Amino acid sequence: MSLVSDDILAQLTETYLGSTLDRLARIDQSIDDIYNERGNRDEIYVDLQKEIHSLKGSAGSYGFQSITTITHRLEDYMESISRLEPSQWLEVQKFIDDVRSIVEAGNEVSEAQLDQILASLPKSALKFAGNEKLNGLRAILVMDSGVQRKIVGTELAEKGIDISFSSSPTEALDLAFKIKPDLVLCSQEFPNITGAEFSNMLRCIDKFEATKFVLLTSSSNSSVEELGAAADAGIIHKDSNVIENIVAFINAT
Repeated sequence: MSLVSDDILAQLTETYLGSTLDRLARIDQSIDDIYNERGNRDEIYVDLQKEIHSLKGSAGSYGFQSITTITHRLEDYMESISRLEPSQWLEVQKFIDDVRSIVEAGNEVSEAQLDQILASLPKSALKFAGNEKLNGLRAILVMDSGVQRKIVGTELAEKGIDISFSSSPTEALDLAFKIKPDLVLCSQEFPNITGAEFSNMLRCIDKFEATKFVLLTSSSNSSVEELGAAADAGIIHKDSNVIENIVAFINAT
């Protein structure tokens, strides 16, 4: 029975790899069309985002967690830049080329190999003069997707922070194990796990002992004690000064 199961799994994986190569070809075409200003940019961009998201979503089911991680980083790159310039579309292509290399090999890469790939990928973070604490700082922004997250993420990248995005604490925990963040910025308001509960969860894991944690709240009067957050968590109100306050927190710790 196990031989039959292995054979079926091998066939499914082969089908997945073939369909993924087809998807990568469509992504290549979309990148090329945008880069060369062919067609309706906005429509092509929306279709491209869908293809990349589908690429990310299907990979884990077939044991290619590395593809999930790389495409997540690609989505981070695209979201944290207000509008991609032509040269940055060439950077987007580098993510896709790395995914294609894995698919063409047909084998999952090792953790060490994935670390090397992630280290070589383009980053949206800009070099921020005069503040070495920010430059290259790896951060996860845990917030519902939308305009506010886009604005906050873009401004943090412009400050030199290498930003990744997550829509829930559960997703962020999985991502944290992959990219090992220096900082987690998390909204307090989530339906299943609050930001405060997430801060305590991270503090129970040795790997994240040195990871700084900031709760982003809608209330300007909340305290760590009232929210039940980890004792060393920072609390920042989501107002017009949120970026300046995040930078001040980083500099103070």
